[in-house]
Amino acid sequence: MTSAVGTVERSRIWAHPALALHAVVDAAGSVRLGTPGQDWACLVPLVEVTATGHGRNWSGERFIETAVGDRLAYRGHETVQVGSLERTTIRLADPVTGLAAEVTLEAGSGAGFLRARVRLVNEGVTALRLESVSTLTLGGISDPDGGLDGLTLHWADNDWLAECRWRRAPFRDQVVPLSRSAHGHEGRGCFERYSQGSWSTGRHLPVAALTDRDGRAWLWQIESSAGWRFESGEREGAAYVALFGPDDAHHQWHHTLAPGQEFHTVPAVLVRTESGGLDAAFGALTDYRRSIRRDHGDHRTLPVIYNDYMNTLMGDPTTERLLPLIEAAGKAGAEIFVIDAGWYDDDAQGWWDSVGAWDAAPNRFPGGIQEVLDAIRGHGMTPGLWLEPEVVGVRSPLAATLPPEAFFQRGGVRVTEHGRHHLDLRHPAARAHLDAVVDRLVGEWGVGYLKLDYNINIGPGTEGAVGTDGAVGTGTTNGVESPGAGLLGHHRAHLDWMNALLDRHPHLVLENCGSGGLRMDYAQLAVAQLQSTSDQQDPLRYPPIAAAAATAATPEQAAVWAYPQPDQTLDEIAFTLTGALLGRVHLSGFLNLMSDEQFDLVRSAISAYKDLRPEIAAAHPFWPLGLPGWDDTWIAHGLRGPESTYLAIWRRDLGAGPVDGTHGADTTRTLTIPHLHGVPLDPTVLQPTTADTTTQWNPTDGSLTVGLPRANTAVLVRLGAGAAE
Repeated sequence: MTSAVGTVERSRIWAHPALALHAVVDAAGSVRLGTPGQDWACLVPLVEVTATGHGRNWSGERFIETAVGDRLAYRGHETVQVGSLERTTIRLADPVTGLAAEVTLEAGSGAGFLRARVRLVNEGVTALRLESVSTLTLGGISDPDGGLDGLTLHWADNDWLAECRWRRAPFRDQVVPLSRSAHGHEGRGCFERYSQGSWSTGRHLPVAALTDRDGRAWLWQIESSAGWRFESGEREGAAYVALFGPDDAHHQWHHTLAPGQEFHTVPAVLVRTESGGLDAAFGALTDYRRSIRRDHGDHRTLPVIYNDYMNTLMGDPTTERLLPLIEAAGKAGAEIFVIDAGWYDDDAQGWWDSVGAWDAAPNRFPGGIQEVLDAIRGHGMTPGLWLEPEVVGVRSPLAATLPPEAFFQRGGVRVTEHGRHHLDLRHPAARAHLDAVVDRLVGEWGVGYLKLDYNINIGPGTEGAVGTDGAVGTGTTNGVESPGAGLLGHHRAHLDWMNALLDRHPHLVLENCGSGGLRMDYAQLAVAQLQSTSDQQDPLRYPPIAAAAATAATPEQAAVWAYPQPDQTLDEIAFTLTGALLGRVHLSGFLNLMSDEQFDLVRSAISAYKDLRPEIAAAHPFWPLGLPGWDDTWIAHGLRGPESTYLAIWRRDLGAGPVDGTHGADTTRTLTIPHLHGVPLDPTVLQPTTADTTTQWNPTDGSLTVGLPRANTAVLVRLGAGAAE
């Protein structure tokens, strides 16, 4: 396609009908990505770069309208087919600095996602100090009337014990109209969210969206554990989105490219759906996430995990305490038993600031830890252990025996945070140490599951002396790097280390944990099999986290705690169990001390889970009441599977006293299930039978009315149709 506006001729060089997107180049060589029919002026240069000495053409909080981005000119492009993906590489160059950019766009022929990465190469004669680089930019987003009043922004706040808290606001509440015609300039601000430090999701999820009132959605995800930022704002009467990895202003990241050197951005993806709103968009994102992760049998078998920590041993395991739990977990139906924190602790001063060697504590296991591991196997379960590999306690002997360069440092001083130092896995000694630990635990002890935790935010990163080989502390150095660049380098080495572990031990299962969900990103989850969704210990506070977890991870990777206890009522036990049944069950609790009636309720929930789990790995999440609010009374999360649709429904009263009181809340709620409109079916209550649930299905409008007569109860319902429309 070639079009002309005035005297400026523009040509389309790439298009994707399923996404309703195309890339267009003008006569000056500028390439921009947007929706067909949108005005050129509202689009954004395909790559935006700030570099020292080459900033922005319009100063402000936005990282678009950069001098380098404006100069980058089209060189050519090529498209190749890679399996089911169409991969297009668009080549650009800046005539002033000699910076060359290769933008890689990947999309399936009928898929609603576009994945992007950028490779920068310095083809000039002088070094260039990069300060920010976009991975993906998109302009020309508008509501059905061609304006912005009908757009809604969606983003997720994230915190310890309070993960996946989705917010929404009219676009115009966040990006207000400025009467541009009166000023002759765009605004200087934007709506932005970004990470801080080494907890990539310690403040927000790297996922957000725009929707319009007709159900169209633009949903994006940035795949970085080492700094990320997105912004959305107004440009010439339309909305734009720009996605970034780390930058100098927010993450202390800058990267010097000497002539001939290159830099690769973190990946990002855009999902575009024409109808169905956020539910449809998250369905497409779920498919995308499944397509990029490392293949592993765990994603298909979904074994039930018992972990001794949450509201149970709490980091204080011994042989005496574990053996009864192991027997009870096996009887309940668990298939993996994880000994969480504390198994290495023989220190009278506590283990927090002495970790690092990862040897079993003799005083905790008088007969040796192998006795406990054998007991786990003897009850038909795979043994697992907790590990925090990236840290070394300040009192650990390893703090003195590993080379200084093997640790994070800033200003020539080793970084200390909450009694720990942080390993830099680019250093061969740090990696060799962890390889030896894991090969001993897995190869010699027979451990088949590792929970990899990460309990400190080390700040912006490390100022390592980077060698020409990419390692730190070895070889010829390229000088001291910025902290943000050090964090990105370590993060990439950490992913490489995890991949190498799975190459050597292909049946090993890795759980990603960062004090719960504080490093819950798809750089990690493209490698790790599971994600801990929270450390939340209050069962009444967990439902909004459990219900929204599928926005951050695929359902089969989202591990949700279920911690029934012998001092709980049957309703309370059922409440904590139900929340885990549409994801990955992380069972805990003193099951060995339960009455027969209580234990049977646990066992029946695990049995129900095993019956439905074959559908989870291909199911799409949806939320018939919308994404949950933190204090919502009624919460609903669904999975649309190949054969059936499943719904977990909670009724909470956070101010309730006795859990069997109604406390004035409505005892029924009607949920609309659009994909089952017109389908006759009989709802089945799968779990529990103790909540006195009532259900009524109306096929005419595709609605399910659920009755929960008591507050703080929950139910799992099966609707016998999955892919029906």
